[in-house]
Order: sequence, then C-alpha cells, then structure tokens
Amino acid sequence: MTKKRQLRIASVPLIAAVVLGVLSILPPRPGVTKATFDRIEDGMTRTEVEQIFGPERELVVVGNRWAWR
Repeated sequence: MTKKRQLRIASVPLIAAVVLGVLSILPPRPGVTKATFDRIEDGMTRTEVEQIFGPERELVVVGNRWAWR
C-alpha cells in the first residue's frame, strides 16, 4: 500500500468523527420534533407544554406535516 492510500484510509474515520462532533454540539432545532413531542404527557397544563415547545405560535398543516409559523 502506498502512503497516499494509507492516508486516505486513515482520514475516513477522522472525518466521520469531526462531522459527528460538530453535529453533537449544534443546538436543537426549534419547534416540534419527535424528541420534544415525546416529552408531552397526559394531564400537562398548557404552560408546561409551552415550556417544552416554546412560546405559542400558529400551528399549520403543510402537505402531510405539521409546522409552526
């Protein structure tokens, strides 16, 4: 194996680790996600739900998805 080939093979896990590291430190996306939706429980007050999702916004249907406006 040539040095160039070894360097390319060794760089693949390094690049993957950098990408995963950057993705892990990004802030969560705003709005409704599967993770935030799963935090809602029966019997929660509106205030408790707003603490999870953020302040009240207009919920609309776009195609077959829900979206905040």
